[in-house]
Amino acid sequence: MRTTVSGLLSLPVFQKECTLLAGEEGLGNAVRYVTVMEAPDFNIRSLTDNVFVLTTLSSHSASVDEINKVVTELCRQNVSAIGIKLGRFIDAVNPSTIDIANQYRTPIFTLTRNVLFREIISDILSVIVLEQQSTINELNELDEQLLQTILHNDSIERILSLLTAKLRCYCCCLDHRRATLATHASIAAKPDQDVLDRLLRDSIKKETERYIADQEHYLFPCIAHGQVVGYLLVYMEQPIFKNELLLINQVVSFLAIKFLEEHLRIETEQRMTGAILDEILLVSHADEAIIADKLQLLGVSPKERHIVMVLSSRNEKNMLRANSYLDHWQNWLRSKFDQFVVFIKGTDFVVLISYAERRSLDFAKLAQQMRETLPGSMRERLDVGFSLPVDDLRKLPECYSQAKRAVSYGRTAGEGNHIYPYAKFVEMGLVSRGMISSDGEAIREKIVRPIQSYDEHYNAKLWSTLETCLLAESLDMASKELAIHISTLRYRLQKITQLTDINFFTSKGRFLLHLAYILFKADSQ
Repeated sequence: MRTTVSGLLSLPVFQKECTLLAGEEGLGNAVRYVTVMEAPDFNIRSLTDNVFVLTTLSSHSASVDEINKVVTELCRQNVSAIGIKLGRFIDAVNPSTIDIANQYRTPIFTLTRNVLFREIISDILSVIVLEQQSTINELNELDEQLLQTILHNDSIERILSLLTAKLRCYCCCLDHRRATLATHASIAAKPDQDVLDRLLRDSIKKETERYIADQEHYLFPCIAHGQVVGYLLVYMEQPIFKNELLLINQVVSFLAIKFLEEHLRIETEQRMTGAILDEILLVSHADEAIIADKLQLLGVSPKERHIVMVLSSRNEKNMLRANSYLDHWQNWLRSKFDQFVVFIKGTDFVVLISYAERRSLDFAKLAQQMRETLPGSMRERLDVGFSLPVDDLRKLPECYSQAKRAVSYGRTAGEGNHIYPYAKFVEMGLVSRGMISSDGEAIREKIVRPIQSYDEHYNAKLWSTLETCLLAESLDMASKELAIHISTLRYRLQKITQLTDINFFTSKGRFLLHLAYILFKADSQ
């Protein structure tokens, strides 16, 4: 699978013309390419890892110190090995140079005077090309084997065994909840659990579709439908090679197909659950018993009180990724409630909870705890709205509507804590129901539009002043928040009275202005 320095020793040119002088511990170094270093301006730092370097040291033979300097630079660039031709510019390799090579575990070969670099280059490249052709053949063979495992519905362990037959490694397959599904190994060594835990934590934080690595531990996400459906952990006793990476990625792709089968099964169950819940949450029923029967089909035995929650992401891609946390949320809810159901509706998650009347519950606190089960990046994009509790199953459609509107109102109002109880937006909900009525249009025409039109023409900031005054505990606090004098504040409120004939300083006027503000916020959603 990989060309190494030791693998080149069997070549005739190495046996006849080359002598290993130093760096024996590096004979396992990989060889990906071969080059000649002769030009005075040769850029050592441009070398990639695992290059076999041939040289006469023509540009560096002035002193041992200069030779040692260039050998050290080559070693630090992780070259595979160094071949030095003797009899041209140097006749022997100094012991101090040998010490450097041994220190960096970089093999140094001495080459006979008459050997041609092109002979060595040709033989090394032939081995590399054969290895690449071998990789292609192995990829084709593995592809056929993997296809058969899918067609025959073989186990995940069988898929892992195909990889360990090609690579010396330890493999572990994890589901989206990080639970181990199968393992297989062709080496005795086991991965470090601390390193594995760190990789799993990093995979959540980085949300990457690429593999991540730590100390020869490699974690590959299995992606299907744009979301992580599982993981493949590969542990090797040496750094991974590009051709080996191709084989692993091939296995990862087939594992994703295997995971997709399970994902589709869960998705089908969710569709069935969603269809039943649509009848409960979107259709009016005169008889509670019909609703109770439908809940029983979902494994929910109705209690005295009921509430609906909506978990809505501000980023659809992140919500797709959140699908993998469905089981996690279900397990969390199971620790709090006996009777509940969670299902996916569009890009939202809907939770219906039924509980005993005697329980005193703080659903805002519970919603916050539920958000905290998610990784930070997604938690910051997730909003939770929940309805008022009811004791009549026939009111569940209204509960669902309340939970959705709570999220909408909370976002419109700019609430920053991501937890939106409908009870906090009841007045906005009442106004929104009258938005299309003649009364709602009259408020817009009499109050909202004149103020905003005046602001647009004169930049008077009347609307923002009104908003601050309505939300502040006093005019003094409002003036401080606006950073204006109290007399300026009163002048602006008087200007609003001139424009609308509504006096902020009367209880009726303040009520109408507050109503107009709520109507404006509801219009803005």
